Amino acid sequence: MDYAMFAPMRLTCVTLVLLSAVLGTAVRAAHTEASLILPLSVKPGASALVGVDLKMEPGWHTYWKNPGDAGQATEIKWNLPPGVTAGEIQWPLPKKIPPAEVTTYGYENEVMLLVPLTLASNLPPGALALKAKVSWLECKESCIPAGAEIQGSLNVGPANGGEIDFFNEKLLAAWQAKAPISAGNFPAKAWWEKPVDGSTQPLVLSWPGKPVGADFFPEATENLEIQGPTETLPSPAGEIRLRKQVKKFSGGWPKEISGVFVTADGANEAKAVIGDAPAPAAAGATVLPPQNTKPLWQMLLYAFIGGLILNIMPCVLPVIALKILGFVSEAKSSAARVRALGGIYAIGVLFYIIVIAALVNGV
Repeated sequence: MDYAMFAPMRLTCVTLVLLSAVLGTAVRAAHTEASLILPLSVKPGASALVGVDLKMEPGWHTYWKNPGDAGQATEIKWNLPPGVTAGEIQWPLPKKIPPAEVTTYGYENEVMLLVPLTLASNLPPGALALKAKVSWLECKESCIPAGAEIQGSLNVGPANGGEIDFFNEKLLAAWQAKAPISAGNFPAKAWWEKPVDGSTQPLVLSWPGKPVGADFFPEATENLEIQGPTETLPSPAGEIRLRKQVKKFSGGWPKEISGVFVTADGANEAKAVIGDAPAPAAAGATVLPPQNTKPLWQMLLYAFIGGLILNIMPCVLPVIALKILGFVSEAKSSAARVRALGGIYAIGVLFYIIVIAALVNGV
């Protein structure tokens, strides 16, 4: 018998077994599927990121470490063999979940929570069984507490001779790129804008960057709440200034604020010491007005759709036909007359646009 014909099948079986060990087994709860994503191999004495992957059904979401006005953060309880220790969860940047009246921070469709695992230097080569109990709150119109026990096998030692290249490393790296950078020396500042009004006080946050796309996601605190809505304030060129309303429940007002400072270029997890407000801008200094946070392509799309709707309305469509007939009727006129009428028409359109833009911008 020619055993060579079974070689591809044997390689496929080995691949599937190794892939199953690295990916772990996906476990489905009510509306979310959880699985453990592992690197192919980790050497003794080294650290590596592993991922707890949550895939939600369309319309469902889970929560960030600070869930906001409602919700519950996802929890991971590890069951690890001796010589393996787990670090803190690295959370990808969340999004604000509607409605606006109850601001929450969370994830839709999928999120991978990254956890650094450190291996002792005296661990022998071989497979390590990793287990974790994951608990989360999944919400749509209503919320359901859910959880799953996930597991996988981590290889200690060389990566199986490098024979098989799995996609897990790239997958873990892609999700790591979505997590904010921990920046201990991030140049953020904060100050109270006005005196206390009852239990609420407006706080201004400032850091270098462009205001477009800027936001702040606060860390969870027990004695106060940094409310979800964010207001963009006029600021000097090259600086971001945001206003957040802070509501105190007990104790004194904080001396510093921790959270994620978001710009269009990335996100930084840092602290801002609350100090004195800066001096008013000097005469002649450039102060930027509040920026529209919508991207340009979105504004152009809305403008196109709005113009299209206006032009196909029954009261406007006949006028377009009359204008076209007017253009056609000038076909026998002299070239000079056509150019003069075209120029007058173009000047009229531009003048109208300039007037409307001036009114919109309050000039």
